[in-house]
Amino acid sequence: MLAAPLSSTLLSPEVLGAYEALPERYLFLTPELLVLTATDAYLAVTGTVRADIVGRSVFDIFPENPREPSAASKERLRASFARVLATGLPDQLPMQRYDVRGPGPEAEFEEKYWRVQNSPVLAPDGSVRCIINQVSDVTELVRQGHRIEDLSREVDLTRALIANNRLLVQQLQKANAILDTIGEAYLELSLTGEFTYLNRQAEQMLAVSKAELLGQSIWQTSALRVSAESQHIIRRALDTRQRAEGEYLCSILGRWVYMSATPTADGLIVLLYDIQEVKEARERLRQEHQRLKESQAIGHIGSFEVDAASQQIYWTDELYRIHGLEPQRAAVTVEKSLSLVHPDDVHVFAEMMRQATAAVSACSFVHRIVRHDGSVRIVETRIQARPGGEGRLYGTVQDITEMKQAEKEARESAAQFQALVENTPDLITRWDPDLRLRFANGAFCQRMKQPLSALLGKTNLDMQHHQDVAGPWMAKLRLVFSSAQAQDHYNSAETATGTKYFYSRLVPEVADDGTVRSVLAIGHDVTDIKRLEKEHLRLQLSQQKQLLNAVLEAQEVERRRIAESLHNGLGQVLYATKLQLEQLVVEPERTNSQRQATALRQAGEFLSDAISTTRTISHELIPTTLEDFGLEAAIRDVCRHMSHGKLRLRCQVVGPGPRLEKYLDLALFRLVQELVNNIVKHARATQGSVTVTRQPHAVQLVVQDNGRGFDPEHNGTQGIGLKTIHDRVKLLNGTTRITTVPGAGTTVAIAIPAVPDDGEWPAAQQLPTT
Repeated sequence: MLAAPLSSTLLSPEVLGAYEALPERYLFLTPELLVLTATDAYLAVTGTVRADIVGRSVFDIFPENPREPSAASKERLRASFARVLATGLPDQLPMQRYDVRGPGPEAEFEEKYWRVQNSPVLAPDGSVRCIINQVSDVTELVRQGHRIEDLSREVDLTRALIANNRLLVQQLQKANAILDTIGEAYLELSLTGEFTYLNRQAEQMLAVSKAELLGQSIWQTSALRVSAESQHIIRRALDTRQRAEGEYLCSILGRWVYMSATPTADGLIVLLYDIQEVKEARERLRQEHQRLKESQAIGHIGSFEVDAASQQIYWTDELYRIHGLEPQRAAVTVEKSLSLVHPDDVHVFAEMMRQATAAVSACSFVHRIVRHDGSVRIVETRIQARPGGEGRLYGTVQDITEMKQAEKEARESAAQFQALVENTPDLITRWDPDLRLRFANGAFCQRMKQPLSALLGKTNLDMQHHQDVAGPWMAKLRLVFSSAQAQDHYNSAETATGTKYFYSRLVPEVADDGTVRSVLAIGHDVTDIKRLEKEHLRLQLSQQKQLLNAVLEAQEVERRRIAESLHNGLGQVLYATKLQLEQLVVEPERTNSQRQATALRQAGEFLSDAISTTRTISHELIPTTLEDFGLEAAIRDVCRHMSHGKLRLRCQVVGPGPRLEKYLDLALFRLVQELVNNIVKHARATQGSVTVTRQPHAVQLVVQDNGRGFDPEHNGTQGIGLKTIHDRVKLLNGTTRITTVPGAGTTVAIAIPAVPDDGEWPAAQQLPTT
């Protein structure tokens, strides 16, 4: 069939380079028969080097073996090329012998046999652009055929020798001089089993001399080298008076022998043959035949032989199976074979058979067969007429149904993949090790607003991308090429409609030698996803803010109620009690007046302390300083009131950040109260500090002490307070970091994002290392 026209890029250096890795043995030639390139497999089987043959004439590359001139083969090859150039059709040559010299000027020639097929590669105008020369090394197959023929001749020769020897024994019987010259062991036995004669070969085989053996009985097994198997054959011949024979593994010699025992009037004539080599050859032949059958079964390849004169066909077992028939169940004729061919292919099949017979040349074609169950299979039939075979054909049939189906599925899959690539909104590109574009789908070209031809071979910088965009992209490509690991890449670009965000997955495409030959990049426009994530975060943080406001408001309402109860209830009662006690008059002349005065004074002191404590608790529950003077004054007030004894606390608010919302001021004030209380109650510290740093988009709170510290993993009851602080900070979308070493103090650092005027919360702030 005609080769399909090819595009102008088919013979480009890139394409020829791709062809060089094909597993088949191909040689690519110009119409002038100059070598364009060759596949690695072709170079390996012909012992050539690509650099030595490219640009040279194909007839100058392979020198002739001076011992086996190949002029005829060259002429047939030249005629084949001429037919391809003239007809534009593939041309297959019969098997050729053309010896190949090994590497080096002094190397010897090696006998080689080849199957050659020349196929044209057509240009769009129908002219032959190049010729693909495909070769198959069939040297081993030819040698196996020679070995099988040699074995067959050896078996025939052995059989003929046996027949001749029998005739000699019958005709010459006791001609000692002649018998000693034969290669078989010859013995004569009497009717009672005594040895009456043996030739020289028998002496050598049995390792005895005539003097030792003559007159001895064959039944004396303990004294003679006579195996039980040979005795059995001799006994049968004596009993039946008919010729007995057999092959057996001699237990005495340890080798396979053939024995025949022929009765005569005087006794028996016994012939022994050492057939060890014949048995080994038969076993090799059997193994070769078995391997051939197994390989045919594995490859779904059957073979056949046709006798045109008798119209009989021999099929191998696998060929029966290919046609859905039980192997060797019934003989096959040409008529039967044609009946199994698909009706639409019968005429083509018959014509190919006729051409193969008439032209004495090989041919192959693909056609369909119909099995007995009605199923249709696709097979490839190869036919070769045997030279001088008087109308005998032989060939092979391979079931290629699955291969054809796979090819169809591969074409459909490739078409689907191409359609998917071209129609997907994702940006799909391929980049070479020089970071240059080698492929792009339509979405990428549309995004770039340029045709693919204008983009190929360019880097991102060549495409006029800004350095801030092209630099990270090219760096990520280099990382994939160097590490052979897939990478993710995020970038953004300013467009007429605003900022666009992209996510790309860069996947290495690895060659057979493990190097990264290219990188496939799949890019997604994630602008909408970014917008939705941002909106979701804003909504989530707004809900957190509302929840926190509700919690803080509920806490403050309850604290205000308790403070008012303490101030207006318990505080007033205590104050009234103190006034009543102060009205008591102690009379000096009365008994126990001194003791009453002391008790009255102590009661007044206790009531003063109770009133002061009540006012302090009320003050803490209702931070009036925070409401009246702001966060900085309230924090300083906390530090001033909580500093007592050896403990001294230093508090400050720094930074030019904006004024915080009321709920955030209150939350920070309560965190400071909680952390300072922890220092007072648990730290046993002498120095402490509270620092609030306001930043444009965040506020940081750092509380430090030089106390005893603690083990965070064995914190005991203190863990409850820390967990409360963690939870409260988390509600504010902040982060908490605690650094503590037993005996070396504790540092608590809290970062909370500040809400700007647009009401949008930034991401949680990272804390500095302390």
